[in-house]
Amino acid sequence: MAVSSPGPAVATSASSAGSAGSAGSASSAGSAGSAGSASSVGSASSVGSAGSASSAGAAVPASCADSGGCADAGGAVLRLLPAVDVANGLAVTHRTSAGGDAGVGISALDACLRWVEAGADWIHLVDLDAAFGRGSNAALLAQVIADLARLHPGVSVQWSGGVNSADDVERALAAGAKRVNLGAGALKDLAATTALVGRFGRHLNVCLDVSAASAAPSGDLAAYVVHPRGQGGPVGSLEPILAALNEAGTGAYVVTDRVRDGALSGPNLPLLGALSGATSAQVIASGGVSCAGDIAALQDLAAHHLNLCGVILGKALYTGQIDLKALLRP
Repeated sequence: MAVSSPGPAVATSASSAGSAGSAGSASSAGSAGSAGSASSVGSASSVGSAGSASSAGAAVPASCADSGGCADAGGAVLRLLPAVDVANGLAVTHRTSAGGDAGVGISALDACLRWVEAGADWIHLVDLDAAFGRGSNAALLAQVIADLARLHPGVSVQWSGGVNSADDVERALAAGAKRVNLGAGALKDLAATTALVGRFGRHLNVCLDVSAASAAPSGDLAAYVVHPRGQGGPVGSLEPILAALNEAGTGAYVVTDRVRDGALSGPNLPLLGALSGATSAQVIASGGVSCAGDIAALQDLAAHHLNLCGVILGKALYTGQIDLKALLRP
């Protein structure tokens, strides 16, 4: 499958950081929209290879177009995926690193449309209750996907939260999700996880929630363990788990440094660079992004690692620290 050309490439710089009150309000839902404008930022300059022995010469995966158009032949493109977290049937404006919900709940569809109307063509839709083992919003997420498909056919959804089995993946895909995030908790059974990778291929992202003994950012993958959020203790060291998943042909990873998730403390660039260099799979950054400057830093990193192709944006969007519409402005 050929990689589709992304939409307008936007220069990312700290000066483009959003102001409070960005991206509209929930009341703006339902207007004929800007769906289909690509939610990506990047430079038009050519970009080198991933830059490590383990990934040298690795081509940009052909499934990029289906996973959010992470790259094209013209240069590095970083896909922006606004998160809509759903708890108790409503979208919450942000969440804490411990999974606690904060802010006033609004309609999940309205929350999605808010970002679509700001220019997003992908939504990261999360069932928080399922992720933390306290219930399910699966029927609501399915309805939101159906409504989005009707109102904005060009918008794709990445389903996340509480996905740990083949049945979970099939349910999300049947609902119309384009990609499904397999929770890090599934890595407790690595053999079963690699079987799911083989079965679902490019439709499946594997979540790597990681923590380290030190809070300081580190590019040493040996310093990290995979530690699913909300599901007990670590399941194992990152390096052997990553090696097994690479061997199984995993197409994409969603990488979250647990201590940064919801903390607005910036992404763990050394970790993301090291992990991107240790795989030919796509890498989507999650957690810590606080401003347009953080996105610019990720874009610079993506210039050396073509497979670093996306970033999930959460709390900073809802607090107004990132103005999505300004970032995506042609």
